[in-house]
Amino acid sequence: MEEKLKVWENRYTVRRFSDQNRTIKQQDLEYLKNVIAHVPTQCAIKQTIWIYLSDQGKDLEFRKWLLDNCFWTENHIGTEWVKEYMLPVYQAPGLLLSLGTNIPFVNIDEPKDKQELSELAVRNEGIYIGVILSELLQLGYQVGTFGCIKGYHKENYQSKYEYFNQYLNENYKKELSNLISEDKLKKTYFDPGVAITFGPEGVPSKENIVQKYENYNYLSYRDTPIKERFSNSIINV
Repeated sequence: MEEKLKVWENRYTVRRFSDQNRTIKQQDLEYLKNVIAHVPTQCAIKQTIWIYLSDQGKDLEFRKWLLDNCFWTENHIGTEWVKEYMLPVYQAPGLLLSLGTNIPFVNIDEPKDKQELSELAVRNEGIYIGVILSELLQLGYQVGTFGCIKGYHKENYQSKYEYFNQYLNENYKKELSNLISEDKLKKTYFDPGVAITFGPEGVPSKENIVQKYENYNYLSYRDTPIKERFSNSIINV
């Protein structure tokens, strides 16, 4: 029990992963696939879609596109505004990307309140993120979660949206067709959701400073939860 607790106590949001120790075991990916298939859902409606992207070939090219075009924000660091990239989206050994859709629950045919469905979809995504993070940590991986996609919406949104959906349809049409009926798939479009990045070893830092990897600025450190802010807690235990 102490070992399991230490995994959580020592957890931090990895901002850069090791360039040497990068092996992700295939049996761990198969295990995660099975876990994700059995995660509890809101209102017994299963919809959350995840794509695994490796650090090789076209997966890595797509991840670089995601970093360049989606996963960045602007931060006021010191006396200047800096474009901060969520570096592990490109640099981590492995990535699980959640897909958001215009149809929050793709296996519902009858009309329902769109706002309610949207809120349930976000809640569902959060349930999955929690389970996946826990399992990755217990499998011995370091992790980082990133949902900052200001870049996706800030510049040339329409062209990014078109490329993202074209890429999914060209590379994952068979898999998506197994989840969504053909008629509904034609009306469905996707947006990038939360990215869960992971690998065997992070590059720790105790300074929250801007560093550079290739041409990308990234912040080197984030302990979680931030100690100066409200911490997670259970009352009366």
